[in-house]
Amino acid sequence: MTMDAPSSLQVHAQSACALISQWPDAMKLPMIEKCRVKWVHVETMGTICKAFVSLGQMGLVVLDVTLPEKPQVLAELFDGHGGMALKHFCMDKCIVYTACGKSGLRIFTNIDTSIDEIGALVHARYGAKCVAVQGDIALVTFGRAGVRTLDVANPTSPVELGGFKDDMNEARFVLLADGWGYVSFGHAGIRILDVTNAAMPIEIAAFAHGNFDARHMALSDHYLFVAFSYGGLKVLDVSNPCTPELVGSYNFPSYAAENLFIRDRHIYIAVGKGGLRVLEFTPSLELRLVGSYVAVDADVSSLYVTIDRIAYLCTRNAGLLILDVRDPHAITRIGQYIPQLHQSLFCTNSCQVQ
Repeated sequence: MTMDAPSSLQVHAQSACALISQWPDAMKLPMIEKCRVKWVHVETMGTICKAFVSLGQMGLVVLDVTLPEKPQVLAELFDGHGGMALKHFCMDKCIVYTACGKSGLRIFTNIDTSIDEIGALVHARYGAKCVAVQGDIALVTFGRAGVRTLDVANPTSPVELGGFKDDMNEARFVLLADGWGYVSFGHAGIRILDVTNAAMPIEIAAFAHGNFDARHMALSDHYLFVAFSYGGLKVLDVSNPCTPELVGSYNFPSYAAENLFIRDRHIYIAVGKGGLRVLEFTPSLELRLVGSYVAVDADVSSLYVTIDRIAYLCTRNAGLLILDVRDPHAITRIGQYIPQLHQSLFCTNSCQVQ
């Protein structure tokens, strides 16, 4: 063999790597760097505190956040490139119910470090956007197909019971509490449904705020908090769901209220590039700003706040930011998780032939 043989082999190998590296574009696969954290839910299970993190099209990750300063990956569910499209999830009795776009409702269990799919329900035409579960009933929004009611007493075999839709608007976010369903329909505002008869959900009331987009909701006692994008925050008294009454509001000039979380008397609000805002509401429902967190990389889309006041912020460009919000006047960053997806399918610049 001549001295040229090894270099010739290396040239061919590098050419092959260059061709493989073009596969994502050629196959219309999403680029890895576009993956971002979409949704997070934190629960304490035994001695371990777990954060369930949606990576959108790339799947689901479970983190050990017992020490929030050092999040550690416990389990991963990567369902190919863009196969899962996980938009939202909720948890009930250690079962994870996920709204996965065209993959529909997918149901998983998490035991120790494994994630196992146990059930699913797919709509023939529309993708699942959001899911809420209470007891044996689930509400799942399917965009133009509206919101569907499901029997999930046996989560391995969910059964569709009925539904409600608005022919002009998409059903997006949903809450379920004590037989009432709260559904956002974007620019058409929210609808309150009586779902005590799950086979025949009935609209009993509605609330809209001009043309502003109803993006997210949270319940605290008999108050419904609604993030209306650039229309700010609205607070409704729903002690009688048939007649919701507007009792409070707060605006965020130049920023859109995208997501919110209620913990006792504090409202934590994601306002995109404006970061995090913390409001306090008094028994008289006076809303006042008591804290904020703004950083170059804190383009916040959703969040979760634990009982001990650790905030997990889902961002568009910095993964999962973990903040200590015990003192709203002095919020500090204590940790961060940036998704590290497996890239074994593709050669990188470090691919070499010896």
